[in-house]
Amino acid sequence: MLNKEDIQSLAEAVAEKLAIKLSMADDRLWDAEDVAKYIGAAKRVVLARYATSGNFPAPIQLPSEGGRGRMRWKPSDIRAWADRQKVA
Repeated sequence: MLNKEDIQSLAEAVAEKLAIKLSMADDRLWDAEDVAKYIGAAKRVVLARYATSGNFPAPIQLPSEGGRGRMRWKPSDIRAWADRQKVA
């Protein structure tokens, strides 16, 4: 049987997971950290491995003061890509 502390800990873990899922439901563009959370990878893996592969959605380059631009992705593009990666 769960004690009060276990229930509280479980509730907090569920709330955290729900917050991540809900934040991913909006229409804003995702940065590499958002993409990483969605696909369950580290941010550095998204930038070094996935973003440079040929079949990953191309980022939208937003202007920045440094001149390199900030990479952002459409959530719908990332979701579609992830769906295509599923192994039958």
